[in-house]
Amino acid sequence: MGGRGNRSGGRGGVLLKPARGRETRLTGPLSILTFTSLYPNAAQPAHGLFVETRLRHLVATRPVRARVVAPVPRIPFWPAALTPAAYRRASLALGEEMRAGITVHHPRYPMIPGFARRQARWMAAATLPLMRRLVAEEAVDLIDAHYLYPDAVAAVRIAHSLGLPVVLSARGSDVNRILEIPGYRRQILSALGAADHVIAVSEALRRRLLAEGLAPDRVTTICNGVDAERFRPIARDEARCRLGLAEDGPLLLSVARLDRAKGQACLIEALGSLPRARLLLVGAGPDRRRLVRLARRLGVGERVAFVGEVAHDRLPLFYSAADIFLHAAIREGCPNVILEAMACGLPVVARAVGGVPEILAEPVAGRLLAADADPRTFAEAVRSLIASPASPAAVRSRAMRFSWSEVSERLEEVFRQVRAKARAPAR
Repeated sequence: MGGRGNRSGGRGGVLLKPARGRETRLTGPLSILTFTSLYPNAAQPAHGLFVETRLRHLVATRPVRARVVAPVPRIPFWPAALTPAAYRRASLALGEEMRAGITVHHPRYPMIPGFARRQARWMAAATLPLMRRLVAEEAVDLIDAHYLYPDAVAAVRIAHSLGLPVVLSARGSDVNRILEIPGYRRQILSALGAADHVIAVSEALRRRLLAEGLAPDRVTTICNGVDAERFRPIARDEARCRLGLAEDGPLLLSVARLDRAKGQACLIEALGSLPRARLLLVGAGPDRRRLVRLARRLGVGERVAFVGEVAHDRLPLFYSAADIFLHAAIREGCPNVILEAMACGLPVVARAVGGVPEILAEPVAGRLLAADADPRTFAEAVRSLIASPASPAAVRSRAMRFSWSEVSERLEEVFRQVRAKARAPAR
């Protein structure tokens, strides 16, 4: 599965602005357009926060200019009362806003229930006029697209129309789940083959992409980073006091969308054999009612707190208040929450899925369980950590190996290589 190869300056679409010399063109600041529907907005401040965080650090620390196109779905001819809550919230996003000094555009694209296989085509058609205008206003070196469907598939269509190189970032469930769906698989593989480069957020994802036929030199692993200044330990007594939490018993924490794939049911069941422990579930999602009923049925309802969504800048309080962080997802990319917890000195118990083993490579960080670990295994790991507590300093030290500065440096390197190859004279 090969890329599109070198293209001359005479390729179709909008051309880059003339530069004073080839050396300047290849070594000067980068100008990118980030394209993804996974990006925060005023109505959904936590939506796709991991994409914004990576871009924010890249722009702040490297010679890179960026603008963002984050399409928002709309369901035409659909009664508002029947529209899912997530889409109703998304519809409140402004057409354009400024976030962390980066201009973000939110064009609307149609999404019709039952026709999701056409979603990428509609996304591309609806956003191409805006993308064309932005490229005409300021020279763009490449498109930086996140999530393989529908975003990356649409981005490849747009890049082809504009004559721009495109880098795709695979993030987790787009490879682990969506790639397995026949209707999407062909489109995703076609986009991967047409992309100039692909970034995987874990080595596990990279291996999966190589197994699909991508050449090794076209896929680079760049894990997520962690903000060491924002996520740092707070005194446990202070954190619990500020959150109004009692001091009695071990406090277990999970931060994830309430979804079957995130495995919170396993954690609630584990609580049954941990009589003194309490469990905080931070996050919202479609599985909340089922989980509440499960906790009540198992007789642990009073020891499970459903906290709901929490602002990102308040998460250090929860990480610092807890004794152990639990993550029971059945599939993952490179989970930011594990890195954030560790940066706050909080040991982790997690299933060995996706990029998790790459983060918890050393026992000092906590306990790495089998990918199919059951509630009993989680409970045993919790008891082990309670009996032999991990050193918060050692846990944080492990997290510090995943710095955003290194991530940004490697991203810039990939982007510059793609730009240089795209501008190389045709042979």
